[in-house]
Amino acid sequence: MRTVLLTLALALGGSRLAAADEPKPANKLPTLKVGDAPPPLKVSKWLTGKGVKAFEPGKVYVIEFWAVWCGPCVAMMPHLGDIQEQLGPKGVTIIGFTANASGNTQEHVVKFLEKRRDKLGYTIAFADDADTFNAYMTASGQVGIPCSFVIGKDGKIAYIGHPYCLSEVLPKVLAGTWDAVKGPAEMEAAEKLWDETYAAITIPGDAVAQLTQWEEFSAKWPGLAADSQMTAARIRLLVSAKRFADAQKLAESMMTKAAKRNDVGALSAVAEVLSAEAAAGQPKLVEVGVRAAEAALAIDGPTVAALIRATKAYAAAGNTAKAKEFGPKAVAAAEKAVAGDKDALGTLQVAAALAACGERAKAKAAAEKAVGMVDPKNAGIKQYVEQQAKKYGYESKAK
Repeated sequence: MRTVLLTLALALGGSRLAAADEPKPANKLPTLKVGDAPPPLKVSKWLTGKGVKAFEPGKVYVIEFWAVWCGPCVAMMPHLGDIQEQLGPKGVTIIGFTANASGNTQEHVVKFLEKRRDKLGYTIAFADDADTFNAYMTASGQVGIPCSFVIGKDGKIAYIGHPYCLSEVLPKVLAGTWDAVKGPAEMEAAEKLWDETYAAITIPGDAVAQLTQWEEFSAKWPGLAADSQMTAARIRLLVSAKRFADAQKLAESMMTKAAKRNDVGALSAVAEVLSAEAAAGQPKLVEVGVRAAEAALAIDGPTVAALIRATKAYAAAGNTAKAKEFGPKAVAAAEKAVAGDKDALGTLQVAAALAACGERAKAKAAAEKAVGMVDPKNAGIKQYVEQQAKKYGYESKAK
């Protein structure tokens, strides 16, 4: 699912990673498994929340490994905050654990948390070394983040896996109905079904039938069907099915929830969906998209992505003056952010900014330039860059 391989993330410089990859099994057999006692936490500094000196019997803990450059990790943060709010009174403590690494120093983490601290809602721990990371992640054979470890009331590890599944796992752990043997396999099957459902409802097709497919998944796994990616896909389908009032209601609800956690990802998703061509001619819808883009901009500041998003939203709303104001800013910011003549991902952002300004020919040229920057030996990155470049008119010359 939406997990970043550590080696790939580091190779890409982390924060620009857009492709998600499944964690792959380690070569060695894991020495830490479900049913084992959890290693102690070695924390250099508790950055938010109350520190946890020891795992108390009768309480449930979640240790979630993350990093500031990991997009999927950041996307999970509002979800973790919601779970802490809902289940904290029942004895659940969520700890986001991150360690000193390239692009993930204490300074980077503290700066990252500044915009989220008051709305994060759960505890963050930082370590100067990799001892705890190795004791959990390496020992259990996990190589992708985000990754969570649930410690049950009995003081044993009950679950190891994506924090996305915690909404289904934790209520059962609290109720004493979680099966540590069958449960992980059920979650693995649920993740697979999520992937299949999401893939099916995000390709061009019969929107009504696709909405039915989502409803079938939601009936089986309601907690998993309510995440921001699925919700954004639903809004897109409702727009395509011309159920504009329903789309607006769902988008407004998503924005309200996002504002509670400063969830830039969810706000961005709303803005993207409601700035798309399918929403054209629906002033109420595109107005919601503008508000979402503006809210994300207010939280994140004038980042390249935020400026591009605002430009697209204003253009969709027919606000030519605002689109012309933000478009050049987006292009200038994207060009300034390009890190050398091999920065294919940065150059793709230049293409995106130019496309938002309506400069299609220039966007295509930038996309072609981005493709040419990739080392042909790096097949995975090459494929990703080529796929993204197609959005701006790039056509592969491969036979």
